[in-house]
Amino acid sequence: MATEDIDRLNYNVLDCSIAGKLEPPLARLGNCLAANKNASLVYCLGDNNVVMVLQVGQDATMPAIQADDTTIPCGPNIGLQRRLQLQDEELECHCLSNDENVVGIAGRSVHLFNPQLNLIIQKEINLNFVPKSITIVYLDDSQFNKVYNMAIAGSNGVNIYILNSSNDKLNTHGVINLHTGLPIAIVQYSRNGHYLAVATMDGHFGIWKNPTRSTFDAVTDFWYIKVKSIRVTSIEFSPTRDLVALGCWDQNVFLYQLESVKPFRWTCNKIEFNTELYKVVNSRFPGVYVQWSNSGTFLIVTIIQDNKTAILIYNTDNKSFKEVTTGDIIKGITSGIDTLNNEYILFYTRQKKLRLIYF
Repeated sequence: MATEDIDRLNYNVLDCSIAGKLEPPLARLGNCLAANKNASLVYCLGDNNVVMVLQVGQDATMPAIQADDTTIPCGPNIGLQRRLQLQDEELECHCLSNDENVVGIAGRSVHLFNPQLNLIIQKEINLNFVPKSITIVYLDDSQFNKVYNMAIAGSNGVNIYILNSSNDKLNTHGVINLHTGLPIAIVQYSRNGHYLAVATMDGHFGIWKNPTRSTFDAVTDFWYIKVKSIRVTSIEFSPTRDLVALGCWDQNVFLYQLESVKPFRWTCNKIEFNTELYKVVNSRFPGVYVQWSNSGTFLIVTIIQDNKTAILIYNTDNKSFKEVTTGDIIKGITSGIDTLNNEYILFYTRQKKLRLIYF
């Protein structure tokens, strides 16, 4: 999509046809959806400690309905590929590794699966804290066996587990502790694994440089700032640039861009949206979720007010945005691109509706 096209498009919210019964979304603050890069496989955390794998069909289009005769793809058929219920658990968060080969799900224990949800960890990792966020990165500079770093945030800092892969199984090789004694709400690796972002419960935000090493130098490799907000609820790195977006509980949205490596420093730009929905939300509702389009040009933001969610599609190049009203509360959101190179947003609502927006 050309950059200038965003101002003249009208977006349609499409209901997806689902083959299978879906559980209600997990009643937690975090995003209940995780997906691969084209969102053809979507992992959804549901109530009753259920994990659902959704297969998204991406090969159908509908007749042109816009005034300029452009073709809008129809909502795809979505199949429930697998439904897995984890017994004696209290699931809190999940993620997909950057190479899309490891699905991490955290509750009382950490469960690691392949994309088909077959268990791939040799020994269960038990946690002595409630996990708030999980992120996994593949270290592509490994010379022998595959190595992953898995960061888990909780009430006592961040635990980074070094995982070795052998014979399609993962083993814990070591653990690194960061920010011990500090309650951490979110951790997120950049897609290239060069950075690890962390956000505390009280609104501090920081980024580690080269976090895949076994040692961390807080003087040269760490930058942080106090965000002018109540609490960070979502962090997403751009897929194409050294740029990271923050969504906050009080509806603030910030962009941080790498300014320099030596000294290690990022600069902030607060995004202002001129919309009636841009107000402080009731604490019963989740905060802002942020996602990037595959091209890295558009930032996708959810804004919640009363009993409805609006999706804002923000063009980071020309600073314009479009607002799409959804009529429901969004509990999970992701983005993808289909086989016809149409970019789309897929979201899951409190009313168990999977909906899609092409843009």
